Amino acid sequence: MAQRDTREQPTRNADAITNSNALALRGIPTLYIVVAPRAAYPTRFTQIVGVSETDPRAICTALRSTAALDGNDYLVKAPNYTAHQFSTATERRVLDFFSARLP
Repeated sequence: MAQRDTREQPTRNADAITNSNALALRGIPTLYIVVAPRAAYPTRFTQIVGVSETDPRAICTALRSTAALDGNDYLVKAPNYTAHQFSTATERRVLDFFSARLP
């Protein structure tokens, strides 16, 4: 779960932890991961399919020039879009979770 992902559905993170706890009470292995906000460095945008080598710097420059980022390159406001999928920020923990349950 993205820590600041509350705009689309305000109770999303609370609902997810409730569901995780309910599964655990039933003896079903579960893992609840909260991903803290990360700085918007140009290298973060290189993972997007179709982004050229020069696009990431242009994206960050545009975000800075519109005051969308603070002095440490974090978004000033909570984002109104968060990708609801596994990412490099969590993949190791997810793989470890499943590996621990292999026969």
